[in-house]
Amino acid sequence: LKRTTTKERKLNDVSEEDVAMIAKVYDKHNGDLQALCRACGLNFKVVNEDQPEDGKDFAKKLLLGNYHCDMNELSKSRLRESLGEELKRTATSLKRTTTKEASGAPTTEDLQ
Repeated sequence: LKRTTTKERKLNDVSEEDVAMIAKVYDKHNGDLQALCRACGLNFKVVNEDQPEDGKDFAKKLLLGNYHCDMNELSKSRLRESLGEELKRTATSLKRTTTKEASGAPTTEDLQ
């Protein structure tokens, strides 16, 4: 194996042709983020956190990886959110009870 250096992609590495092509997709969907996410296979939550200003901005952010997310971490986050909501919803329906303490010897009711 040969040693090599990893190059990070920079804004000036993005070609204007690529930006223009993706900007057309943005314009085709009239900037509707949900429709864009479905068309491009992106996660809406990630795109919504870093909303683009226009088609060019969307294209640059997409090509630079701003809208990439780790699906494992995203799944964990969704699970935590749904569990928290479920706990809040279930907690309101729980009722207080008193716990009976046994002396150790069975009562006649227990034996029947």
